[in-house]
Amino acid sequence: MKRKHTMIPEASHLPGWSRRHFVRAGAGALAAPLFLGCGSSSTGPERDPSPVGDPRLTARPGTPTASPTLGSSQLGLGSTRDGFLYVPTTHTPDTPMPLFVAMHGFGGSGREWSMYGGPAEARGM
Repeated sequence: MKRKHTMIPEASHLPGWSRRHFVRAGAGALAAPLFLGCGSSSTGPERDPSPVGDPRLTARPGTPTASPTLGSSQLGLGSTRDGFLYVPTTHTPDTPMPLFVAMHGFGGSGREWSMYGGPAEARGM
């Protein structure tokens, strides 16, 4: 009878170590950097928590200078990994609309979001 290969070595390969000890040591090795990074550091300069200036936002929406292309359009960023903008066909310049920004994960593509045009259209965003 053949045994299945596992990623955890048999205790016989590590003298004095049981499988449980091996798993605990591995979990500890993975968790250690998290705990070490959570401490306070006294090596850097102290920062004053009070704001330097006025923390309120001062940017305000202006008058649009161009009408957006309705539907989906490429942003034209000049790279091989371009983004796209989707504007609902019901958009009117005088009516504010919600903004939805979506980013794909590592190794993903913006094409993953192309299937959401219909639901975005239905919700007016």
